[in-house]
Amino acid sequence: MEDFNQIYKKAAEYFKSNRVLNTIDTEKFNTDNNYAKIKEKIQSTYLKDLSTKSKKATINPFLLKFKSKIFVIILTLFVIIGVSIIAYKFLINKPPVDPVAEVNEISISNFAGEIKVKTGDAEARVITKTQEKLLQGDIITTGKNAKAVIAFKSGSILRLNSNTEVTLTTIDATTKFITLTSGDVYLRRHSSDVDITIDTEKNQYATLGTAFRAINTDKIQGVEVYYSKIKFTIKTPASTKIITEGKKYYTIFAADKTKENKILDLDKATILTDAFMIYNKEEDELLGDFDEEMGFLADVKTLELTISNPADNAIIAENTVTITGTTDPTATIYINNIKVDNKAGEFSYDFKLNEGVNKIVIEAVDAANNKVSKTITVTKKPTATSTPAPVATAKPSATKVPATSTPVPTNTTAPAATNTPIPTNTTAPAATDTPVVTTP
Repeated sequence: MEDFNQIYKKAAEYFKSNRVLNTIDTEKFNTDNNYAKIKEKIQSTYLKDLSTKSKKATINPFLLKFKSKIFVIILTLFVIIGVSIIAYKFLINKPPVDPVAEVNEISISNFAGEIKVKTGDAEARVITKTQEKLLQGDIITTGKNAKAVIAFKSGSILRLNSNTEVTLTTIDATTKFITLTSGDVYLRRHSSDVDITIDTEKNQYATLGTAFRAINTDKIQGVEVYYSKIKFTIKTPASTKIITEGKKYYTIFAADKTKENKILDLDKATILTDAFMIYNKEEDELLGDFDEEMGFLADVKTLELTISNPADNAIIAENTVTITGTTDPTATIYINNIKVDNKAGEFSYDFKLNEGVNKIVIEAVDAANNKVSKTITVTKKPTATSTPAPVATAKPSATKVPATSTPVPTNTTAPAATNTPIPTNTTAPAATDTPVVTTP
């Protein structure tokens, strides 16, 4: 431990600096009677003060580190709270979608022929380019031999056949309601889109994750479902049905009244002859978004059938004709209902002809019952041996008739002038005999 004089001097300096003893005289202080007590007191106070400073010096680094952590924690909390407020304002509590802005994402992505669009009270305009923007309430009309494709931002597609009119009645983030005034449409709803309803005067078709065709013409009114199912509502009398994939339902089918108001199977052979449905199938396949959702159309294939020989309306003299052609390697071939071998997509068959006109039907059928057929006509010329002999072979007998039949009237029916001299010769001898009879 330091000796007293050193402690005292430091203590005196301490008290001076802390203004406890401002005027202490160290020399006089040394001779004071209370020297011993004051010395002890100063030493005790000084040592106590040293101990306190030492503790503070030990504690302060920890306190500083602790305060620093508290500051970081508080700052982090403020940042979290700030981010939460921003997220709530701009993401969770975002303002409602503007319907007009949503509709502006609808456009005519493709078309052929004359397409018109009427917006509000304005005069209908003719579409001249793709990506034409559409608005809620727009009326789209296709002309004769025309088609149009309406594309939605969500990926859904509405295709219009010729002579069709639709109205985008209600189109927003939660509802798509389209009025089919007349014609024929095909809807392919994307899985990310809301349900879409096609409405007509008498019927209504609501998607349930679907691809379907809606028809509203004078001759046909109804629906054909190609993927998943739809909710089909008949307005009068009110009824609702679920029509599933591969089925159809017509409320009007003028060509065959027995097909009305009942659920029927779709027919692949009929689809293959339907240009609009083949067009929709090919377009869906090109898009690539619906490869797993082709449904009934996946098995509908356009079979190729080519007849190489003979040509249609051929005229030949032979008794048989060899029919050759090509088709799908897996297809079964029939010629006038006779099964013919298919050798890797090629076929050949000797067909026996009848004299005159021969109608020949060649048909190909694949495993999915897709069919394609072609009809040709071949005429066989008559053979030379079967040609009737000329009637002239009987003419020699006609020259004998006058020899046994003297009356001239029979000769009037005889052929031409070759028989005319015969009557003249029969009367000539009579003329020469007359003078002999009159001689005395």
